[in-house]
Order: sequence, then structure tokens, then C-alpha cells
Amino acid sequence: MTPIAELERALEERRSMEMNLQRKRAELDLRMSHATQEIGRLEKRIEDVQQEMDALRERDERTGEQEHELMRLQQQLTVLSQQRADLERESEELECMRQTLKSTAGGDGGTGIDRELLLAALDDDAANEIYAEGARRYARRLAERVRDGEFDGD
Repeated sequence: MTPIAELERALEERRSMEMNLQRKRAELDLRMSHATQEIGRLEKRIEDVQQEMDALRERDERTGEQEHELMRLQQQLTVLSQQRADLERESEELECMRQTLKSTAGGDGGTGIDRELLLAALDDDAANEIYAEGARRYARRLAERVRDGEFDGD
């Protein structure tokens, strides 16, 4: 082979290699372009997922706050219900005592304590408590008799 033919062949090989390199560069550029686009889509998706997570966290925080508020309100409702039940019982006792005192027309209310003696000792807390306890017992007995139909108020 002549030196010119060798140079032509070497030149042809070089052109072929350059064309292969250009083709490979074009393929790499295309792949890089696709990769860049895919990275952009992934970044957008990551941002969307992050926003969803933030929204879920915020909702969970509100839900947690709402659950805490609901528990607090349920506890408050329980306390208020208990207080209402206590007041209803006390109201029933007071009504029985009122009816008892009304029916005895100023007597001792079945306590066995002289009314004047009790009034004279009004400042004495013990006398007041004894009178109140006797009135409560009498009222309960009277209420039981009324419930059982043994007493009609006359």
C-alpha cells in the first residue's frame, strides 16, 4: 500500500471515528436531554409530594388539636353531667324538706328539736347541722311514704 493510500485509509478511519464520536455525542446529548427532562419531572413530583406531606401534617395537627379539644369537652361534659346529677339529687331533697316543713306548718319537722331552742342557737353550726340532718332523714322517710302511697299530704 502506498503512503497516500495509507493516509487516505487513515483519514477515512479518522472520519469514521469522528462520525462515530459525533453520533455518540448526539446520543449522549439526547440521553442527557431526556435525563434533564426526567429530573425536572421528578423535582416537580417531589415538590408535589412535599406539599401533600405538609398538607397532611397540617391536617393531622388540626385533627390532633380537634381530638384534644374534643377530649377536653368530653371531660367537661362528664363533670357538668355529674354536677347536674348532684344538683338534681339535692333539689329533690330540698323539695322533700320544703314539703315536709309545709305539711308540719312550722313544727319541728320531725327532728325532735324544739324550734325555739333551735332558733336561739342559730349561731351554733352544730345545731344547724343536727336540724338539717334530722330534716333530711324525715324528708327521705316522708318521700318513701309518698312513693309507697302511704302518705297523701293531709
